[in-house]
Amino acid sequence: MLDVRRLRVLREVALRGTLAAAAEALHLTGPAVSQQLAALEREAGAVLLERDGRSVRLTAAAETLVAHTETILAQLEAAEADLAAGEGRFGGDLRLAAFPTVARCLTPVLRELRAAMPAVRIGVRELEPEPALAALRTAEVELAVVHEYSHVPRRPERGVQRDVLFREPLLLALPADHPGAAPEVQLRAFADEPGWILPPAGLTCHDEVRLACAAAGFEPPAASVAYSYDVTLALVAAGGLALVPAVAALDAPDGVVLARTTDVPAWRVVFAAVRRGSAHRPSIARALDALERAGEALAGAIARDA
Repeated sequence: MLDVRRLRVLREVALRGTLAAAAEALHLTGPAVSQQLAALEREAGAVLLERDGRSVRLTAAAETLVAHTETILAQLEAAEADLAAGEGRFGGDLRLAAFPTVARCLTPVLRELRAAMPAVRIGVRELEPEPALAALRTAEVELAVVHEYSHVPRRPERGVQRDVLFREPLLLALPADHPGAAPEVQLRAFADEPGWILPPAGLTCHDEVRLACAAAGFEPPAASVAYSYDVTLALVAAGGLALVPAVAALDAPDGVVLARTTDVPAWRVVFAAVRRGSAHRPSIARALDALERAGEALAGAIARDA
């Protein structure tokens, strides 16, 4: 009989590409991961991994097991959700992960959920999309609010169900006294600006800004680097410029104007992710419903602000 816990380890290795990365995601030591996989090979009666430098390559047998693992885990999630739904059970934990721009907008959602489900322990972790999805896969959270960009699409996650909450444009934020400020602008017209503010390298928002500018025919010179959009907009008010998601700019400070880029439209799609099979668990279903309504409200605010 194959051990489900060991199958989870194999799946994480398939997702991460190295034993060390899988061990980190699973909060295990490297030797513990190796031992789990060796035991799984004995159970399966097949070689599952081949070394490829620092990485490992899954054999055909391992790929088959990973495909079945996704189905098995989804069925286990569905079974637990069916039990909870059948009993009308609103208990246990509801742990959410959300990236910073949306995490700060979750107050009404959390108040609603805590009032509707007083027996559920509700918590939020502020995480960027990649670690949020990793936490979802390893059952550290039940729901993750994540995003993808028009120029940086996110590959579908095996075993994860996605529900789109809203789509927002990226806007060019400019000082109000900038001679090029207008409701609509050509991004290429700002190729020679010296005051570009970029997110830190390694984030998908950084990649999106660079790729959008590349589509307009230039490489933005990073005069400043800022992680928080609050800081970014403050730097814009002081004379910089930046591409920012519309939700982040809803409360833009005085001295900042926002423009749509007509030559290179750029978008961010925000979605809720849950483990496949878990969406009808009562607490998760209630959270998804609340998030969908919050997404509609944010989309309406963006439209009114346009």
